[in-house]
Amino acid sequence: MNHENTDRRNKTIEALTDPNCGSPIGRFKIKAPEYEKDMIGGWGLMFFYCAFDYYTDDYKPMGIVFLIIGILCVLFWLFYNNNKAEVDGECITVKGKKYVAGQLDRLYADYLNVSLECAGKRVFSTNMMNHHADSLVKWARANNIPIVYDAGDKSSHTKQNLIVLFGILGFMIIFGISVLVKNL
Repeated sequence: MNHENTDRRNKTIEALTDPNCGSPIGRFKIKAPEYEKDMIGGWGLMFFYCAFDYYTDDYKPMGIVFLIIGILCVLFWLFYNNNKAEVDGECITVKGKKYVAGQLDRLYADYLNVSLECAGKRVFSTNMMNHHADSLVKWARANNIPIVYDAGDKSSHTKQNLIVLFGILGFMIIFGISVLVKNL
């Protein structure tokens, strides 16, 4: 975590633990972090490089596979909508669906994430380090949405680490197999 992310996380924790931490902003958007989009774009460029490398070395089927994966990554990167939620007054809009504060059961926060629940189901979740995560907590408090903060629950952090680990392992396996195929 860099210093800016740590500051944002600390602001969110302060909003969770201090009922007098301030009033919410009237209107704001919560976006996904830019690094998610940039990471997908980077993977796309890497797959294009592999596609070019394999295609020029007469391994056309493997080159075509890498090219297709690269195109999908770049398309995802181009059309990725990093707007996750928009708060306006007493309403929050998530994926085009509008929720009034009174409909929401609770705001739940663990070691790393903040989520809103409606009818027992999670309707929105964001990382504590995202811009305006603290404003979301202040908004929930101002609209009398019950807040549950479990600082000891690190399951979401563990899940995120596992996703990154499996992504890296998956890439290493795909790359290893492609190198073996190329060298046979």
